[in-house]
Amino acid sequence: MKAAIQYTTRLFEGVLILDEVESDRLAVQPSSIDLEQFCQNSISEVQATSETPHTIHFVYEGEQRYADFDRNLLQQIFGNLLSNAMNYSPTSSNIYVRLMHEGGQIIFQVQDEGAGISTEDQAHLFEPFYRVRKDGNVAGVGLGLAIAKRIVDLHGGTINLQSEIGVGTTVTVTLPLSNPTNEEQGA
Repeated sequence: MKAAIQYTTRLFEGVLILDEVESDRLAVQPSSIDLEQFCQNSISEVQATSETPHTIHFVYEGEQRYADFDRNLLQQIFGNLLSNAMNYSPTSSNIYVRLMHEGGQIIFQVQDEGAGISTEDQAHLFEPFYRVRKDGNVAGVGLGLAIAKRIVDLHGGTINLQSEIGVGTTVTVTLPLSNPTNEEQGA
């Protein structure tokens, strides 16, 4: 019963966020964020709620630690990527998280040692409700990457996925430090 309620809650929240993004009604509230601390806190939160243990290696590269982003939207992106890496990787495997500052952009990269994703599945990963594994072993509603993609697009960024069967998956999100959403709001 508890699992069914959690599933329904995630589904409802995901649909609401996706609807707000796609209908341009999403309220973006940027504030100064210590990105290194944000990543460390997010990793701790996801690890605390995960049912399977993993070793997460976090590396920060760059000079700038602070940037103006909507903390909740950034959490949607980063949390979904990290959760997917943990959910689709073998127990006790390694997950590598990199935060990089290059030029006028921030780059988040999450790499896992999971089963990998076929080229056919990769073509559909950012579609709402699309799930790679339909065997029921991984809880989810198929909205995480769709939501992440829409939020990244909203910020004028990019999200790229590289995956090899039997090796794992790397997802890279690049966000400009001066993004269209901030400029529209006079930030």
